[in-house]
Amino acid sequence: MEVKEQYFRMERERASITSISISISMHACLLLLALLLFIPNSETSLFTPVQKTVIITNNHTNYLSVRCFLFDNSYPVHHLKSKELFGFRFRPNSVFPSMTMFNCSTNMGAFVAYKYDYDCASDPSNKCEWRFDQNQTYLYHESMGEWVALDYNPNYESLEKGGVVKGRYTNKK
Repeated sequence: MEVKEQYFRMERERASITSISISISMHACLLLLALLLFIPNSETSLFTPVQKTVIITNNHTNYLSVRCFLFDNSYPVHHLKSKELFGFRFRPNSVFPSMTMFNCSTNMGAFVAYKYDYDCASDPSNKCEWRFDQNQTYLYHESMGEWVALDYNPNYESLEKGGVVKGRYTNKK
């Protein structure tokens, strides 16, 4: 009889230890989940991505009409005079940085102004600077210290969202 009682007592202790262990594990998982869900959204969080800036400069004599947007966010159309610039700031997605892609439509075409894998996305200045003239766009590469010419490469997803904006076509003489 004593052996059975001792066995049952040991089983109860083991069950008690197991339930305590499960409870601790569950609380640890809930705490980890809370950290993953709430800390990245906090402004003072170590996980909050650094704010990025996109700057677009009209480098020719015509007006440049430009509208930039993320797929859940849109900026109004800006009409830039010659040598005038427009810029905006944002924070990339902290969980999936590759989801952050700003498209811009102009009266000359459409282009991707910011992607996570652009060189400017990792530059110390946190800026992607663009210039436009009659024929091309130029993206500033801080590491090389020069403007690199790029052809307009329309992003067809951006064209579905609204396409090339109607711009002002007035030449300064």
